[in-house]
Amino acid sequence: MNYIELPLQRGGLSGNGAAPWFTDALSIGESKMDVVLDNGSHFNWATSDRCTTPACNAHKKVNTAAGNIAWIDESPMDISWGPWGTMAVGVGKGTYNLADGNGSYLSYDQNLTLSLNYSGPKFEYLPWGAGITLPSDSRCVWSVPANPICPTFDGTVEKPKGSKISSGLSSSFLLYDLYFNADKLQYPQYSLFTDRPTRSGSFYMGGDNYEVFDKSTAVNLPPRSTPLGYLWGTKLHEMKVGSTSLGAFESATIVLDTGSSRFKGDAAHIIPILNQLLKVRDSNGMPVFERTFEGTPQKWTSLKYRKGGPKDHPNLPPISIEIGQSCKGVDGQHLVLTLAPDQYSYRIEEGDQRGTWAVSVHVLDGLPFLLVGSTVLDLVYSRYSYNVLQTKDKPELIQGDMTVFRKATGEQPAGYSCVKPASA
Repeated sequence: MNYIELPLQRGGLSGNGAAPWFTDALSIGESKMDVVLDNGSHFNWATSDRCTTPACNAHKKVNTAAGNIAWIDESPMDISWGPWGTMAVGVGKGTYNLADGNGSYLSYDQNLTLSLNYSGPKFEYLPWGAGITLPSDSRCVWSVPANPICPTFDGTVEKPKGSKISSGLSSSFLLYDLYFNADKLQYPQYSLFTDRPTRSGSFYMGGDNYEVFDKSTAVNLPPRSTPLGYLWGTKLHEMKVGSTSLGAFESATIVLDTGSSRFKGDAAHIIPILNQLLKVRDSNGMPVFERTFEGTPQKWTSLKYRKGGPKDHPNLPPISIEIGQSCKGVDGQHLVLTLAPDQYSYRIEEGDQRGTWAVSVHVLDGLPFLLVGSTVLDLVYSRYSYNVLQTKDKPELIQGDMTVFRKATGEQPAGYSCVKPASA
């Protein structure tokens, strides 16, 4: 085998927008953790035993007294997670131990943030208690102050007075270390295969598992920069709800985010989708969906089903996205990927809304593009490739092409078809 494989498990969805997928094949120091492999972040973090809030107590914790965990700076530093709230962290260094699916065992040292305090249901109902970053640009691994080419989500990282932190938390990240420093990977890439019905999947580094996808269905997604330099963006040619094209999405950017679940974006990108769905009526002429509101003051962010779920409403439209610059070996063709109603809807499994059916489309301020996670990624095999940029100081990894394939097994999208561009 030419890859390192980490098995994935699917946790419960709570309506907080986080991906349900994590691996338990990793420990930090002596502490076994449930870890998300997150290309929508730019720093490593873990819940620590220094945090005793209910939100922290819901997760496994790093034992900071262990000999292979060292504090670099224990003075609290606040990281804003936008609408989620704030996480107070210190900075440490720990030994990460990976037990991959091939029976191998790898260890490497990495800097990380260790939580000292966080609270709220969005944190509490996360299915994982730690994250490993897989940014699109190695220069974007979190630093204080931030690298100007890689702004943070909202720019609010507060460094405490007298802090010893003067530059980067880390000069590298997991895949960077395994490729350049440990020489463990053949190629600087990673891939994701997940299957919602079986609640199982795999994360591959350095190569592909050709048994789980169809090579002939490759769709090339060239890189496209975003205002947040660490995200994996590409061009979105068109988006439709049923047969209705949403003109606002012509030549927009779409981000594939392994740490997220639903479609997200600012109101300009999300409200047009929600407005189309609000037009749908049931057999009694009543709206299928109703608005959901969040925050103070209350703001419309998404939709939930008034009654039942997608199987109870056979007249619901599909949602489709048109992406890519080559499809199944034909340059210039695009992929139209179509989601059935039960694929863009989800049943909340954790929290006070448990049992409610909701639409996996949500307003998130601060994202001037469309972002999507497991709602789409569960339906394809996705590969994320880096290019090597040689600088005067060291080599860097920068975003290359993403590629999606039709899976050979597991849940399939409602549609996976190649089309010629409308302007061709």
